[in-house]
Amino acid sequence: MPILFILIGLGISIFTLKYNKSKSFKKTYAIVFGFIFSGFALLFTLFTAPSAIKEYYETRDIYNNGEYKTIEGKIENFDPMPYSGHMHESFTLNGVSLDYSDFDESYYGFNNTASHGGPIKRNGQQVRLSYITHEDRNVILKVELK
Repeated sequence: MPILFILIGLGISIFTLKYNKSKSFKKTYAIVFGFIFSGFALLFTLFTAPSAIKEYYETRDIYNNGEYKTIEGKIENFDPMPYSGHMHESFTLNGVSLDYSDFDESYYGFNNTASHGGPIKRNGQQVRLSYITHEDRNVILKVELK
């Protein structure tokens, strides 16, 4: 996502250079603002990308090496996320608490809520899940509906 902000900043500067023929302070301000905006977005990307890439490879290796737990049963205590909300959807399965959100992509786990078309929809639904525990949170890696 930060790359989008880099492009927006560059777009502001390039658009202003190309289409604003005046020599006003506003033109200079827009050009400088665009480049500074892009610069901050680039720095943000350079500082956050390594940890995101590291998390991706760690999760991939855990999954490929089978270093995860698997549980199967009926969903209990299902608490769906509202369509407009940024809450976590949560439930328990065989006493294991799990939660996720469309807006939380940490550790590259499952994050598709029922209100946005996800497969987990209600209490009593029979599922099989593969998950890992990361920083006191259970991260779902695989969902199988039964």
